[in-house]
Amino acid sequence: VGSAQATSSCQLLGVQGGMVMSVASKHRFISRMTRQYGRQFHQCVITARPPNQWPDDLHVPFTDWVDVVCSMDSSVRTAIGLDALTHMSPPHIVTAKKWVFAREQLKEEVIDGRSTVILNAKGHAERVVSVTALHIEADDQRFLAQIAKWEGQPGSAIRPIVQLPGSAQEFRELPYDAARRILRTKFQADDALVQVLSSEREVRCKESQMYRVQTKYVRAVFRVTLV
Repeated sequence: VGSAQATSSCQLLGVQGGMVMSVASKHRFISRMTRQYGRQFHQCVITARPPNQWPDDLHVPFTDWVDVVCSMDSSVRTAIGLDALTHMSPPHIVTAKKWVFAREQLKEEVIDGRSTVILNAKGHAERVVSVTALHIEADDQRFLAQIAKWEGQPGSAIRPIVQLPGSAQEFRELPYDAARRILRTKFQADDALVQVLSSEREVRCKESQMYRVQTKYVRAVFRVTLV
């Protein structure tokens, strides 16, 4: 037992788990979302061990609201996204016609699961793209990089692109699970032959030119080596 001292103004909220579920159960969707949030948070807690970071009293890796939402069922993510879209405001530099078209296009992507939209801490709608990448190192510190991409269709062009091998996260998939899937599907690598050394989370924000909405790119990078 220790003590903590706040360096700025803050508020602490204490809740009882049983009472939270009692209140949430009165609304079907809120109950479902709360249960999924709890399951995903618990999964993050039990997987927060080396090579990942240990959890502490203030932080559990990959439990930010955006991370948890991206790992929920598609129906819950869609409901959260459609609600967030109602809070979007058109930018001043975009005409009403272009704005309506962009919003409807984004709405279609939310419905079919291609995009995730949430409300950020400021109450603004924010599009989220979550990916997992692998930094595969050799003993001499050389690492594997992807230098091109092919869509896999006959006649399709090979596009030059230099990046770490990776993939977008799938439904109900945490970053560590995505890393294992990439190793298994893209490299046919046996888990016993691969050692995960560490992981880090990178966040980059910029406005999407297509949708005219703030987009947050969340990338989990896992450093791995062959054993």
